[in-house]
Amino acid sequence: MKTDFNQNKYYIEENFSAECFGSKDTELLKTFNAKLDEIEQNNSSFYISFAKQLEFLFENSPIYANPHCLFAERILIEPSFEQRRTALLKKNIREIPFERAELFEKAEKNCFVWAGPDVGHNAPDWERLLNLGICGLIDDCNLNMNTKTVGKEQTDFYNGCLIALRGIQKLCLRFAEKVGNDDENARFMSANFTAISKRVPETMAEALQLILIFYFVVTFVEGTQIRTLGKIDELLLPYYKHDIKNGKTKEELQSILTHFVYYLACAKVVTNVPMGLSCKTDSGDINPLSMMFLDIQQEIKSPDIKFHIHWNDNTPKEFIDKILAMVRLGNNSFVFCNDKIVISALEKIGIEKADANNYVMAGCYEPITMGKEIGATCSGMVSLPKALELALNEGYDMLTGELIGAKTPPVSEFKDISQLFEAVKTQLEFGVTLSKQRMIYLESEIFKISKASPLFSSLMRECVESGKEAYCGGVKYPNVSVVLCCYADFADSLSVIDYLCFERREYTLSEFKKILQNNWDGNEELRLKCLSYSRKYGNNIADVDKYAVEAAHFCSGIINGEPNGYGGVFRMGGFSIDWRIMMGEVTAASANGRLAYKPLSKNLTPGTGQDRQGVTAALLSAAAFDHTEFPNGNVIDIMIHPTAVEGDSGLLIMRSLIEGYFKNGGMAIHINCLDVETLIKAQKNPEDYQNLQVRLCGWNVRFVYLNKAEQDFLISQAGGKIE
Repeated sequence: MKTDFNQNKYYIEENFSAECFGSKDTELLKTFNAKLDEIEQNNSSFYISFAKQLEFLFENSPIYANPHCLFAERILIEPSFEQRRTALLKKNIREIPFERAELFEKAEKNCFVWAGPDVGHNAPDWERLLNLGICGLIDDCNLNMNTKTVGKEQTDFYNGCLIALRGIQKLCLRFAEKVGNDDENARFMSANFTAISKRVPETMAEALQLILIFYFVVTFVEGTQIRTLGKIDELLLPYYKHDIKNGKTKEELQSILTHFVYYLACAKVVTNVPMGLSCKTDSGDINPLSMMFLDIQQEIKSPDIKFHIHWNDNTPKEFIDKILAMVRLGNNSFVFCNDKIVISALEKIGIEKADANNYVMAGCYEPITMGKEIGATCSGMVSLPKALELALNEGYDMLTGELIGAKTPPVSEFKDISQLFEAVKTQLEFGVTLSKQRMIYLESEIFKISKASPLFSSLMRECVESGKEAYCGGVKYPNVSVVLCCYADFADSLSVIDYLCFERREYTLSEFKKILQNNWDGNEELRLKCLSYSRKYGNNIADVDKYAVEAAHFCSGIINGEPNGYGGVFRMGGFSIDWRIMMGEVTAASANGRLAYKPLSKNLTPGTGQDRQGVTAALLSAAAFDHTEFPNGNVIDIMIHPTAVEGDSGLLIMRSLIEGYFKNGGMAIHINCLDVETLIKAQKNPEDYQNLQVRLCGWNVRFVYLNKAEQDFLISQAGGKIE
């Protein structure tokens, strides 16, 4: 078998660079859409209709498989279907009335709050898929349907799952036939497809092919986005051991796994393909697959693969040091996650310990229980800086003049910073409540109208046992989120206001508010003074950090554990990803020296250039939060210059920073190890730096593919000056 990765690499890349001929064939699309319409019209049950549409696509869509790739999943008509689903979802959102719709739309437009259905962060039960296989999933649906008293909705659910699963079976056999048997690689692929259509996987290649086809089909055809492959080293270890026992060499298996990882890396998914590495084995030794994945990432250097590293007291030093050595060389595809804190946070919102122990990180850094939970981790959002802006302006947006928040007293009535902070809390409660109300309304209605996920639901044991769709009460934990955003700008602004308006009394709060409304016009010297003021978040100053900490604590009390529209609870997150750019575009000037319309701060990270006491102080500021109040996840991003962590002592420094942060209660940390000189050179000569990776928000990208504004931000974050 031709498993040499370097020989096959080109074919994997071409697999995803070639135009998807199915989506470009207008006549074919017309024919398919007509058939999909016919299926919809002939079935009164939306669930059955959708399942039969999937079946039709699996049986009739053009498919593509190249034996050089070793794996396949290309169904070349799915964009049309995905567009149909998206259009239906948007249509139904518009048609669902909401008594506070006008207020919500204004608040959403001005990025004070956001709320909507999130089907993009899911973690199916990969163990269930591998242990049962397609045939086992079918048998389980039949068993539950035939041994229980079920109503029509449940019957429709089971039949929908069966139709879709049998469609997957047929699709696998189509791939087996498509590949043919002309050479050894083709026979390898064909055998894998035939095997997974008829039984549980036995070899690692079979397991990988089964994972791959479900990942792509559920995500891009069904439209329920899978955003983690789970603890991939644990999942695959039994198959690795089986293959080694049966004569496969480590080198052969690594080559097969490299093809798989690179296949995913080339697939051009929305962001990255996340997977967890836990390094656990029954014996307590290092999982050989954990190390193998690191070797593979070191070879391919893909920014499109994201590894969540599960860190606990038993994580081997040599495993972590190997990762940190890669990070030091600019491979930034790793997020370190503190098992102890994550598990405690999940338990606090009612997740059973055994389920919490089996958490995975979905998407960027959001913990969910594998196979047990809806991963609606980006359902709602509230902006901390906007809440402060509204508190300074009686609930009115400073840029538009619209009332989008709660009516709070004029600033002339605030005698000290605590009174202003109380007004901020009023705005936060208003925003959180508005976001929750909007989500509850949508959650209780929309998925009954337009959402079905028979394949995804079949992977969730509780769904099959109850006969309920995942988004209609089937999962064990139907939880959703409200994310609190942009801590540094918020805390820094309150610190500056306290200093200038209450401590020094250089300005009244009314005067300072007008300066912000005018975007510092005529007050550049004052703006620079505020920008350079040293008492900012990220310097381990408790009196400053408290503003962010207390706001988070207050919001956790009105978010965590509160009932949602699915029958589960809300959970709070603490990140801002790329939302901070969108929010900044509609946020007035901030008291910390930020100009209006400029991006806001990122995650739990200090403002650019404001962490003047070094990285340790920044980590201590972030550790001041009670991270168990963030069951929806948070992260701090730190930037380290390569020269600061050279040699063995440098690895010790990096490891000690993470260990210290975790011992102080931190949840998750990401490290960018970049020097400003390299970034500047890459900006000027992109052709010479095609492999330079950076972490942008919650995912990795190649630096040279970013626009200039994003590049400039990273350069400034690394301490450079923008030309």
